[in-house]
Amino acid sequence: MIIEKDINKFAKLFRGNIRSYGRWNPDTQTLSTDKGKVPIECFKLHLEGGTGLGIVPITDTDNCYFATIDIDAHNDQEKINLKKIDGLIQKHDLPIIPCRSKSGGVHCYVFCKRKIAASLLVAKLMDWAKIIGHPGSEIFPKQTSLSADQFGNWINLPYHNDGKIRAALWKGKRLNLSEFISVA
Repeated sequence: MIIEKDINKFAKLFRGNIRSYGRWNPDTQTLSTDKGKVPIECFKLHLEGGTGLGIVPITDTDNCYFATIDIDAHNDQEKINLKKIDGLIQKHDLPIIPCRSKSGGVHCYVFCKRKIAASLLVAKLMDWAKIIGHPGSEIFPKQTSLSADQFGNWINLPYHNDGKIRAALWKGKRLNLSEFISVA
């Protein structure tokens, strides 16, 4: 069972743009973008295995509290080696937490205690993507600035259905939700 304290901490880790967010319906396999601030209930549903949640990392002030290297699996046969990526992260002492993604790829999350300019964070993640062997991977935020009429691109969050599929690996250990929050 997921406790309210973990839901609130998870939501704080994934602070992003308050004008839109993404949703993924696991039953119909459809994606949608909703306007407005993410209700806390959406985080709860995500963690419980209901509608999946995606967050736009860049805020309206062009800053971020988190960012992601998105390493895609390009076909059904390919599964990105999460253990190898975790090993490279540990070897190079990078502040990255790798998680299995919905598609079998890996999302490498970076969390910031204070807001950081999106342009600086994107540049740093591009460097780190090379170090972990995946240069050219997508970086979220995709934008380094947003105009008033832009909504930005969202990324699916980890720990859908309490991390039964999308969980983190840290120092060779699969993390439960509470452990992930502590490490982040």
